[in-house]
Amino acid sequence: MAGGRHELIQRQFSDGSEQEGALDGWTQRYAQMGPGRYHGEVRRLSIGNVKVTRETISVAVEQRTTPPAGRSVFVQSLRQSDAWRMNAEAITPESSCFLAGGEEFHAAMPAGCDIIFVEYDEPLGEAEGSGVRPASQISTGLETYAIASWLLSLLMTFPEAGAGMSEMASFLPAMITDRLSYLRGLRPGRRQGASPSQTDWAVFRLVRDHFDAAGRDPLSVAEVCRRIDLPEQVVRQAFINTVGRGPGSWMRDQRLNGARRDLLDRDNRASVSEVAVRWGFWHLGRFSHYYNDLFGELPSQTAMRLAPERMRRPGIDV
Repeated sequence: MAGGRHELIQRQFSDGSEQEGALDGWTQRYAQMGPGRYHGEVRRLSIGNVKVTRETISVAVEQRTTPPAGRSVFVQSLRQSDAWRMNAEAITPESSCFLAGGEEFHAAMPAGCDIIFVEYDEPLGEAEGSGVRPASQISTGLETYAIASWLLSLLMTFPEAGAGMSEMASFLPAMITDRLSYLRGLRPGRRQGASPSQTDWAVFRLVRDHFDAAGRDPLSVAEVCRRIDLPEQVVRQAFINTVGRGPGSWMRDQRLNGARRDLLDRDNRASVSEVAVRWGFWHLGRFSHYYNDLFGELPSQTAMRLAPERMRRPGIDV
């Protein structure tokens, strides 16, 4: 039997802006939404055209992610306590979901998230458009978690197979794809009409689009609601159901994440105070307080990571 291609990559990260680029072919943007120092890890095993990945993140994060077109992605949480949300739909520990490649998804992950996912070529006849594909609750977690546990053991022990790795890599992709196709067949039938989560997701996305269009200019919740002609209570409830927080704190933390990206940018030539004002924080002390609460360090400490390089440039104040 001919040997198969295989590769194992393991990396650790100290910021979401680093980890979001860990998956080749994916378009991703991470924003830290919970307090604490960031620590993330990605362990990725490529076997032929199948990629098995385990991703852990210490703090709560919001992810905007687009898998490669023409690929399907199976996602399962390895934690048995916390639910997470995909496009405002709650994904319980007993459920898995399938994502369609080429579509953008929004995930709200709790602190200490630990997920395993598999990227594989989309089988013929399974392309059904975009959206979350929760696995059937009929399995009560036994089917989904059994497959996830098998994938995890494969990810952790495959490198130790030694001389047998090439032979295993020749038949494992088909075995993995077959098991996922079986699991995908357990999903419930499509619902008729828009579900509450789809409505919440549509409202959240509408607000997010206005926020993105404003760039670094701060917007008030009242102003956004006026622009989209929706009551504040409707917008607030949509945010609670999508990201677990209100729109005001969400927009502030998005701006804090933007400021952090600037401070970590090697080409940044602005001081901490200039970055703060750039992102709509006019009171430097308040900015530092908010920043420290979210990231577990002062903005000046973040800037000092690149201080040796910046000190070689004239006119840089850190």
